[in-house]
Amino acid sequence: MTSSISGSVLTLTPVYNYLAGISTPLNLPVNSVKDLTGNNLLTAYLSSFTVTATPLMVTSTDPANNAVNVPINKVIKVTFNEPIAAGSAYSSITVKNSAAALKQMTSSISGSVLTLTTGL
Repeated sequence: MTSSISGSVLTLTPVYNYLAGISTPLNLPVNSVKDLTGNNLLTAYLSSFTVTATPLMVTSTDPANNAVNVPINKVIKVTFNEPIAAGSAYSSITVKNSAAALKQMTSSISGSVLTLTTGL
């Protein structure tokens, strides 16, 4: 945590993100800050907050949903609202042809983009 004071505002900036769903206590002990005339904080201040996780969501796909006239060798890109990593069912991602047969595919992740490259 880094801290700074500007006027009457104490800013506490975390070095790492807070854990979602966990209560985070804030404690300002007696004498932890003082006013410009030297008067200390005489009563401890206790507070807490809980960070709500933003659900992972698909924000776009290329080709777009229900696109037509897509080339047979089109690389598929799925973009999410935040950076991603492979999950436990990553190897279960599938692409099927119009006859519902599975297509051979390789997948990769870069930042918030999942790239799927299919064979013919």
